[in-house]
Amino acid sequence: MNNIARPFCLPGARCLTSVLFFSACLSSASALAEVRFNGFASIYAGTSTEESPELFGYNDDEISFKNESLFGIQMSSDLSDGLTATAQILSRGSDDFDAEFEWAYLTYEFSENAQVSAGRFRIPFYKFSEYLDVGYAFPWARTPRDVYDTSFSTMEGVRLNYNQYFGDWEIAWQAVYGNQDVVLDIDGNLVQTDFTDIMGGSVDFTWNWLSFRLSYSQTDVTFDAGLEGLEPFFSDPAAFDDVLAEDDSGSFAGAGLFIDHNNWLLNTEIIQIDSDDSFSGDGTDAFYVMVGKRFGSVTAMYTYSENEVTNDFDAADSVVDTFPSPAPERPECGATVQDFVRNCVIGQESENSTHGIAVRYDFHPSAAITFDYTFQEYDLFMRQTDLDDVGVFSVVVDVLF
Repeated sequence: MNNIARPFCLPGARCLTSVLFFSACLSSASALAEVRFNGFASIYAGTSTEESPELFGYNDDEISFKNESLFGIQMSSDLSDGLTATAQILSRGSDDFDAEFEWAYLTYEFSENAQVSAGRFRIPFYKFSEYLDVGYAFPWARTPRDVYDTSFSTMEGVRLNYNQYFGDWEIAWQAVYGNQDVVLDIDGNLVQTDFTDIMGGSVDFTWNWLSFRLSYSQTDVTFDAGLEGLEPFFSDPAAFDDVLAEDDSGSFAGAGLFIDHNNWLLNTEIIQIDSDDSFSGDGTDAFYVMVGKRFGSVTAMYTYSENEVTNDFDAADSVVDTFPSPAPERPECGATVQDFVRNCVIGQESENSTHGIAVRYDFHPSAAITFDYTFQEYDLFMRQTDLDDVGVFSVVVDVLF
């Protein structure tokens, strides 16, 4: 991103307070440190063809300018002797433009090839993980959501980066370790979720117009779903532990291929998410393929993606079989709990495919406008197979300052 030419502030007084506080900290750390400010923004206008289901937050035929729009500012400072400080603040329209720190970390450079960082930063799940909110940095109006849609994207911990060359190939390694606490919206309920012992990494191989990458991460997940009242209905305590999400292990694996040659573009990523200890949300498989062509300052592209969430029905049936049947004092409750478990499993399953057509025009060295139509087809969602397919028309202006 380019250095901004003028001061920039996000909407809301908290943004100014945060910027001044961070700048003051850097100034006190080193009177000679120069603080650099980079800014970016994405202004969306979008509308949906259907009221239900929702896609990208649009669920009616009214044009929304707020839903996906965002403003961001990044501050960084060289504290000398290989030490730098970086922070990024985001203000999203979906959060009423309340400003929050997205990143905040220190980096120490051991050499030209190796750096270690500590603080809050992005997890290297995807090719564009570092730029998820910087719309100018990727070709689409938005990254393909069938793939780029995890429960969380940042973590607090330590990160090691190492770059090296083998002949004409550049290889970039990244390893991370840490934790993250987030509040997830699960079927309309806000649930405190803890991701602990996040361990992972990625490696990117780049040669001229060709690059590919591999990534892998694993973590333990705990969330409070308020299920403690179900314990009396289980004759086997171990089976009740299967229902609770306490230190359940999960993993993420991804691979990608990227070509930018003679004005032709090809991007593709495939991911697999597994949950080893849970009877619901057993696994997610997703991929996208994007083909594009540049015509001077105009880029036309087509993107196809799929997402499938599957569950372990055998594991769920084994849990149900451990219920007292019938419960002597209240037999109707035993049936209710059985239905609850089965519905959890069935309700998590989904299958959909998405088509996206977009045209991007780089009308300025630091700005682009993208016209996009995305159409999603649902084969299965929330136990329904007769859902209407939904399309979203959107226009976005992406700017770097």
